[in-house]
Amino acid sequence: MPVAGLAWAILRVDVMGSAYAATTSAAASGAMLAMPMLVISLVADKFIPALEQVTEASQCMTLYAMGGRSLPVRAFAAATLISTSAAVAEEIAFRGVLQTAVQSLLVWASAPYATAAAVVVQALVFGVLHSYTSSVAYLATATVAGLAFGAAFASTSNLAVPIAMHFVIDMVGFLVCHYKVSKASETAQRDLMMADSPIARSLRRIFEARQQQESASVQQAASAEEKGP
Repeated sequence: MPVAGLAWAILRVDVMGSAYAATTSAAASGAMLAMPMLVISLVADKFIPALEQVTEASQCMTLYAMGGRSLPVRAFAAATLISTSAAVAEEIAFRGVLQTAVQSLLVWASAPYATAAAVVVQALVFGVLHSYTSSVAYLATATVAGLAFGAAFASTSNLAVPIAMHFVIDMVGFLVCHYKVSKASETAQRDLMMADSPIARSLRRIFEARQQQESASVQQAASAEEKGP
């Protein structure tokens, strides 16, 4: 968000698009465009084994974010918060700033197919930064998603459309993953937490650091009570 603000203030990048309008029709368009991607994402790993790592990484993130018990209200609130922040911040950063800036640069340089090239460039960057597993599966999946979001922005000039797309896909994905994770055995949940993917290792380090901080706080409180006033 700060990068987007600087881009607008200094470079006058049209971050939200020339036809930006946060309307019901824009949200509906985004939701409709998200449907094919949702259907593919929910069944693709059944036909492409490599995508099982994508599902595993998504379930790992959901487990750390929402816990292993079935708590629908808390899960819905958490999914809404995470999906909203990701959709707004990432669309502004990748489509609003990066795609628009690359397209403007290519147009200035009189390069052919400036719009298509800008969509591809931002999608590749988006994919690389979403490489949550050691295989190329997550990179490829995120790149395809970036292409879809970028194409939606390029064709509508309204960032509200890919924001809605992104939100719907993340929201449904988190809720489906939470349902599956909450139905899994403790052993399966432990396997997700102990997975060897980059995202699992990162989340595990954060979780362990937080546990150590909480343990230290408890020990300090107990020590203070023992000493008395």
